[in-house]
Amino acid sequence: MAEALNAAYEVTETRSWWKVRLTSIAMTLALSILIVSALILVLYGGQSGEALAARINAGQAFSITWQALQIPFALVFVVIALVMIYRFVPNVAAKRHGKGLRPTDYRRRWFSPGIICAVLLWLLVSLGFRLYLHFFNSYSTTYGSLGALIILMLWFYLTGAAILLGGEINCEYESEVRD
Repeated sequence: MAEALNAAYEVTETRSWWKVRLTSIAMTLALSILIVSALILVLYGGQSGEALAARINAGQAFSITWQALQIPFALVFVVIALVMIYRFVPNVAAKRHGKGLRPTDYRRRWFSPGIICAVLLWLLVSLGFRLYLHFFNSYSTTYGSLGALIILMLWFYLTGAAILLGGEINCEYESEVRD
């Protein structure tokens, strides 16, 4: 991902080997926490919301509100993950330095066009892939127990494509704004 985003921003990697590895490890941990939290919220949010409503005697209104808000909360986790990817993974400091900009001259927006596009594309890819698997699921019969792994790898590939397209849109947008 770092090499692809560096290519999109047209920069070379100038950070030291240990700094790149440390950033990769920190991003892996942070993104794992965010993605697992979003998955837990989507998969088990309904049951935990009902249990919490019963425990505090909040009633049906709390349960309905919780069910309506669990998907937007999960999307907030995805947006935070994308902001972190677009901020820390590419070597944008090299691009700033090449243009004579100070680090304080560079501001990353929370809702840049690339982030919005990546989230929407990721949602479309995930929904389309879910519909495809619902109606045309033949991976299990074709590949047996490896079918689930193939499905997961294909979804990772499509998610990576959405993230890279968002990064390319961010790069083009920032170059237009800066120039």
